[in-house]
Amino acid sequence: MLWSLLKVLVFVAIIAALTLGAGYLMEMGGGAVVNMGGTEFSLSPLQIILGLVLLLVALWVFLKLLSLLVAVLNFINGDETALSRLLLKKPRTQRVSSFVGRDDGTGLWRRIRGNEQSGEGGEISR
Repeated sequence: MLWSLLKVLVFVAIIAALTLGAGYLMEMGGGAVVNMGGTEFSLSPLQIILGLVLLLVALWVFLKLLSLLVAVLNFINGDETALSRLLLKKPRTQRVSSFVGRDDGTGLWRRIRGNEQSGEGGEISR
């Protein structure tokens, strides 16, 4: 309960800081002048920050498309699970819970421990 409250308070504090920072940038004088092909563009500090954020989002989308292209090329080269591995990624919590095990006694770690206790060694049972 306290952890959830802490996360909400941190989120609100981050949003407040971003709002104050944007207000400060709007009031700030100066900026940058970009000259491209004989045309001059005057950018305020807020416009520069927004441009950088858009550039980072464009870079992220480009990298995602590049990973999709690599998965398609691997699929064409014979890896039948390349696309499903890319598109059906499990969240980290599901990967960890499948290793450690759930309440029904499944999971790699519990199967290894079960074999060690029965004297069969550390092999994995199915």
